[in-house]
Amino acid sequence: MLVKQSDEVTPWFRRSKLDGRNPLGDDGPGVAARAALRRGQAQQVFADEPRVQIRCGDWRELAQQAPFDLLVLDGGGQGKGDEPPLEPAEWLRPGGVVVLDDFTPGAGWPPRVGGSLDEARLYWLEHPRLRTAEVRVTPTAASLVATYIG
Repeated sequence: MLVKQSDEVTPWFRRSKLDGRNPLGDDGPGVAARAALRRGQAQQVFADEPRVQIRCGDWRELAQQAPFDLLVLDGGGQGKGDEPPLEPAEWLRPGGVVVLDDFTPGAGWPPRVGGSLDEARLYWLEHPRLRTAEVRVTPTAASLVATYIG
């Protein structure tokens, strides 16, 4: 299971049962000082859970440890910008969940961002091997939550 430490996910995950799974955290590429601070905070939250590892670095380096039960993407792998989205079959176990953050709330169909078709959001919402829902987490922010059906 891959868990990326974040303000939204950590409290929920910390309260949940791990059920023998092996979660792994990825703070992703970013400003070194911010990543170090977040890594330290995550390590404190999960100090008594030996199955959780917190990692900083390029998310692609985690592919060799797939498949995961829970994958939370904060930046890379989502398909935004010039980067292609990851392929869920290569990263998730059947029944695994991927959470993607940093979306603006959808306001219609088809989804648009900056006047253009939101290709990244469409990839996740229309992927034939995922069942995806958009969840508004604040008035100006949304996350996509998808289950990989295999």
